[in-house]
Amino acid sequence: MDHSHDYPNGSPASGGSAQDLMGDINLSVDIGRNHNVGCAPVFGRESHTADMDVFDRYVDLLRAEREQMIEIDEHRQREATSDESATRADDDDASRTTTCNACVPFNSDFWSYVRSILSTAKPVGFTELDDPRGVVPKGPDEADAFLQKAIGIGPINPIVPANLAQSGGFAEETVLSELLYATRVGMVRIQFAPECDRCGSVVTARDRLGDIPPWASCGGCHQPNHIHSMDRIKVLFV
Repeated sequence: MDHSHDYPNGSPASGGSAQDLMGDINLSVDIGRNHNVGCAPVFGRESHTADMDVFDRYVDLLRAEREQMIEIDEHRQREATSDESATRADDDDASRTTTCNACVPFNSDFWSYVRSILSTAKPVGFTELDDPRGVVPKGPDEADAFLQKAIGIGPINPIVPANLAQSGGFAEETVLSELLYATRVGMVRIQFAPECDRCGSVVTARDRLGDIPPWASCGGCHQPNHIHSMDRIKVLFV
């Protein structure tokens, strides 16, 4: 759930593809236009904001899908027990239903915790303008409020399952399960990101493991990296 960049086109700050979310991150800001008063201007929509209505719709979709999976699971079990040759059917279905039952229950406490974090990601004074290139000078108070907001959403910006589990008091397996199910409804996406052999930075990110190139140059230290080991590939939730 990447929501940490400016959105010059006024696109939602929660959900969607990485390109939609990030927008034009190369958009330059002419500090000289601020005439040395307060902070540099911010173009378009204020970053680090979240659309809670969109988030709630995703949670409803996620809950509905889990309920549907439970219904399918229960229907499969009823068919197995009513079949005269249920013994073999039970053996076949057991592996499927056991795996399903281990992950299906919807954890409302987890998503309530995530919502409590996102609810702090509200505009703090950087006015949204009709013109995406319009600017409004702001001072130290707005800058401090913006910083506090950015710190407030730290547990999910970026999403680190182990840290999220620790801060929220959840089992790590629960967090991973919920995030994996969230990919099914488009709330978050999985990306595979090889790390630089020299500095540890991400050298590239791909939606599919098979799309990772054999070679990639680090954008930070410019080290050419031969990508040949899964040990150097991180799994990201964005």
